[in-house]
Amino acid sequence: MQGCFLFAVGERSRRRSLSGGARVALSLSLWGLLASPVAGCARREAPLGGISFETPRPAPELRLESAGGGEWSLRDQRGKAVLVYFGYTHCPDICPGTLSLFKQVKKELGREAARTVFVFVSVDPERDTPSVLKKYLSFFDPSFVGLTGSPGQVAAAARAWGVVAEKESPDPSGAYYVTHTTAVFLVDPEGRLVALYPFGVKPDAIAEDVRRVLASSSSDGVGEGGRG
Repeated sequence: MQGCFLFAVGERSRRRSLSGGARVALSLSLWGLLASPVAGCARREAPLGGISFETPRPAPELRLESAGGGEWSLRDQRGKAVLVYFGYTHCPDICPGTLSLFKQVKKELGREAARTVFVFVSVDPERDTPSVLKKYLSFFDPSFVGLTGSPGQVAAAARAWGVVAEKESPDPSGAYYVTHTTAVFLVDPEGRLVALYPFGVKPDAIAEDVRRVLASSSSDGVGEGGRG
């Protein structure tokens, strides 16, 4: 499955210098799944914009330190839909845009938001301590889960999910940006990766996909027994 992710997720966010030293936000769309299946993964367009997998596979485990304190595990979220995004708090554009998208998705979901977990995994653990993450996420929604860990733990999690995260050279002040994959992943209540979304997908499309997987899990008897 990891090989599938490596081909499937290619959109990145970064900033680069332009004339006069000005910096502008750019989104490099390198989107493109292989035409033939890779590691059991095939591309098909979901009705409302998600790129879904014809054969859902178990999502890689996420077990990192939570901004709210203690260890957080994806495995403990059974019975809930989980939206996962890898980013960092110093990101100038795509990351705050995605968290704003999460807010809109939550609003669209209404009562179903109680069965949905929104997760922000830092790819910049040197700066994104639990307290920094907690403060940052509070500007969007304090219920959003922030995850971080040691550089080795974060790198291992990114690799498992096929996420690219590359620290750029710092400027004279020591500030730096991180080029990273900008896809949002949808994990169903059974813990399977079912869809992913490039930056720019509308919140109502993601919300509809979340409702679909929640309804499917309810009909299959998964229920609401996952732990938050």
